[in-house]
Amino acid sequence: MLAAWIGAALVGLSLGLLGSGGSILTVPVLVFLAGRDERTAVTEALAIVAAISAVGALVQLRRGRVDGRWAASLVGPGLLGAWLGAGLHRVVPERVTAASFALLVVAAGVELLRRAGRPPAPVARVQPALALLAGLGVGVLTGFLGVGGGFLVVPVLVLLARLPLARAAGTSLLVIAANALAGLAAHLLGPDAARLDLGLVAVFASVGIAGSLVGLGLAPRLPVRALQRGFAGLLFVVGVAVMATLPG
Repeated sequence: MLAAWIGAALVGLSLGLLGSGGSILTVPVLVFLAGRDERTAVTEALAIVAAISAVGALVQLRRGRVDGRWAASLVGPGLLGAWLGAGLHRVVPERVTAASFALLVVAAGVELLRRAGRPPAPVARVQPALALLAGLGVGVLTGFLGVGGGFLVVPVLVLLARLPLARAAGTSLLVIAANALAGLAAHLLGPDAARLDLGLVAVFASVGIAGSLVGLGLAPRLPVRALQRGFAGLLFVVGVAVMATLPG
């Protein structure tokens, strides 16, 4: 179980450092290191991610690194998307869900490498319709796969809202927390709601929160590009591991 707690700390650390990425590790950590089944792990991951992200968002809000207007523009459609994603999760076979997750983490790794290799190019003007679609898409991913979607939220905020990376990361935590809570509610209120191990969730979230606070403290002192490249490599490893263990 020690390996699971280390994984929880890494989840929080990544969320604190980049405002993204860490939540996508929560499901494989719960499945491979804590022995949870995939469907239960998705629900528990949403609870854990919501707690870690909410604490991080509060810290960033006090530091003035949360843009409330853009957070609201993504949270609104994200809440609807999370409910739709949770419903989709209940009817899609586990193998399809696991394969989708593996492809998603690899895509996230590619996106992190792309962003690490060159500075983002700001758009000429903000497009609200595109922001609406982005928020809805992130919400669907949150409910369907049990991830926060910060690896999509941060680029959206940098490219569409022209926010600095530090402010985009802080805003992303608020969006992740709201979407994860909506996805969690949808899973718990569903007809085949999983039984959560509240003790496991509480300990995992506590360790993750401690890791996120460390990450929030380290973020201003570390090169973001190096962190993004390292985390992208970790995502590739996770994606390959999930693909290798797909149920027959």
